[in-house]
Amino acid sequence: MSPGLTSPVIILSSAVRAGTTLLQRLLCSAPNTLVFGDSVGQEMEFFARYATVKEQMLQFHGFGAAAVRNAVLAGDTADFITSLAPPAPAQLAGWKAAGLAWVQVCLQEAQAARRAVWGWKMAGADGIAIRRLAEWFPHARWVWIHRELADCFRSAKAAGMVSGPADAANFAQAAAAASAAFAELALPALVLDYAAMIQDPTGTVCALEAFTGARGIQAEVFKVRVNQPGCPTPVPPATLTPDEAAALRGDFHLHDAARIQLSA
Repeated sequence: MSPGLTSPVIILSSAVRAGTTLLQRLLCSAPNTLVFGDSVGQEMEFFARYATVKEQMLQFHGFGAAAVRNAVLAGDTADFITSLAPPAPAQLAGWKAAGLAWVQVCLQEAQAARRAVWGWKMAGADGIAIRRLAEWFPHARWVWIHRELADCFRSAKAAGMVSGPADAANFAQAAAAASAAFAELALPALVLDYAAMIQDPTGTVCALEAFTGARGIQAEVFKVRVNQPGCPTPVPPATLTPDEAAALRGDFHLHDAARIQLSA
């Protein structure tokens, strides 16, 4: 792994609409920093999550696959050999290499733009992927942003991303899983609170520069609020229904979802 690839800046949150884009815009305003968006983050989550699922499946089926491989290498092709594959360690190493090859392109893009500090963001990060990425990037600089879950959901609802108590229940469950995964890893991280950031732009800039190595972050970024592509003014948050609010508190259950759907 090349030295520059070992320590990306990874911005993440437990839910979408938590303020990761604000952090990305702040960091990208620094002349030496380039933080890619969720499209890159989703790709890295895909590689990391699949590698984890693949490892679990290989643990279940590894013995059978090894027997097929050994039989074929011994000259026996008289059986059904569709499970023929490289050994499990080789498969997992190959999948990791594929993920790192993709993100290497991002590093090269940053280097070509003369931006030594680089990384990506993952809004509403996947808990399983977080654990794997922590293994792949042991020197990553993690920036976690926290925002009240109800505020995240209200913003997501206004953007048409979610609606209803079932979505709210899934939203809360995924956020809890991501938070738990990140907390248990005890990674060195800069943890920011969205509300506190808004109240203290100067302090936020200082903290970001000290932790990430970004230099010249423009605090004026705070003055331009955006939460929808191509929309010059921010879209106001939606109102929560009582059922959505209950789901976000963890009071909503699957039988409630069925009842609400049947009565709709």
